[in-house]
Amino acid sequence: MVWRRWGDGPALVLLHGGSGSWTHWLRNIDALSRDHAVWVPDMPGCGESALPAGAYDADTIYEHVASGIEQCAQGRQVDLVGFSFGALVAGLVAASHPQLIKRLVLVAPPALGIKAPALGLKSLGSRMTPDDHESAVRHNLRSLMLHGAAAIDESAVALHAGNFARDRLRLRRLARTDIMTRLQARWRCPVYAIWGREDALSRHAVDHLSEALKHCDLRALSVIDAAGHWVQYQQPEAFHRALVSFLRSPDLDAV
Repeated sequence: MVWRRWGDGPALVLLHGGSGSWTHWLRNIDALSRDHAVWVPDMPGCGESALPAGAYDADTIYEHVASGIEQCAQGRQVDLVGFSFGALVAGLVAASHPQLIKRLVLVAPPALGIKAPALGLKSLGSRMTPDDHESAVRHNLRSLMLHGAAAIDESAVALHAGNFARDRLRLRRLARTDIMTRLQARWRCPVYAIWGREDALSRHAVDHLSEALKHCDLRALSVIDAAGHWVQYQQPEAFHRALVSFLRSPDLDAV
């Protein structure tokens, strides 16, 4: 696994979403690294990290992620933040290695029993013309990742296309289950959550998000306005305020 680090201070680990890389956090690292040692991996099979033999979903890579966290933390607990597919990986790590985690922050987590609507995403084929490829990337960003056409800038298109091209871990069947509901009872740390209000996967259930996390020690939940699924990219300042308020929370008496 390739890990990147910025800053010094308490360890903060950021896990990216599906078909992503460390660049899912591109607009957040500078602000967060002012007070933390920010560790951001490319998860196995994504970005610049190798695909381990037999790896195909979150349950076959989380042990590699946990091992990396343990090496980075050097005996100290970390604050673990997972976005989308990364939240699923974080949930598996927190359930199996609770000694590693001080706080768990879930950003737009899947697999909570919230039935997602059909999104109509387009396939990205290697034989597409450059124009058709860019059009499909923009369509997918608008359908899943970002709210409103104005948010789909050249940077978002380049990041999304580049990350997808390097993704070798594309099955991800667990994201369509309710495994995170079942994992909650095994989490032994305070839990926090952040969603974009216009997240295509959950906006129909925005008033019931806390109910989906009722089986864990949920301390706070923030819903950020004018943001889609990729909330930390679309509204980085509001995301930073919410996350920092969680990280500064003093009540760490885990269950």
